[in-house]
Amino acid sequence: MDVWTIQKREIMEMVKTGIVWYPELKEGSCPGLSLCYELAIGIYNHHNKSSARGLVFAMARNAAEPFQDADEIGKLLKSNKRLEGFLRTEKGSLLEDGYDLVRLQYPDHINPVPVDVCAYTAMEPFIVKEDDGGLSFDLYAADPAGLTSAEQMFPFFKDWVIGWPASPMFRNHSTFFQLHYGFIAPENLTGEEYPATILICKEET
Repeated sequence: MDVWTIQKREIMEMVKTGIVWYPELKEGSCPGLSLCYELAIGIYNHHNKSSARGLVFAMARNAAEPFQDADEIGKLLKSNKRLEGFLRTEKGSLLEDGYDLVRLQYPDHINPVPVDVCAYTAMEPFIVKEDDGGLSFDLYAADPAGLTSAEQMFPFFKDWVIGWPASPMFRNHSTFFQLHYGFIAPENLTGEEYPATILICKEET
């Protein structure tokens, strides 16, 4: 499957020299999201029988439909500028000099554990870390009194954890899926890449 990702230019230059890049999860200032990412790594490793310590975050129109080109991604961001916020990190925006928008190709046998781009934010309050270091999904964690509504809103998370990789949730909200891969290898490169700044939403003049 073809996917698009935004990565530091120095990382992509390294891959072009023949080196396989394996990302590693770094502790951020938002513990809840860090737990979500830890859970995603665990699920990715479970499905792919791998030992990834971090994930490449890629973009697609949905779980089985890639964006056709960079222009399609740019138009989506322009039509819903709030989505641009998902391309920002604690250290700044991915849509700036030094980052590239890259088209990659991965074998179809890899399960990329696709989720809606909004899922991590919605999921964050319900992920808890157990005393033994394990992670669990707890409907009571965010609002004990709101269990009924939580069950209605997030039932797919339980399915996702035990093996259903994609969610129909939020589909009318963002039309933007996030896919996960444990590496970027030279053979994943398609030769199509652009400065990430081409995606910056600008007002019509």
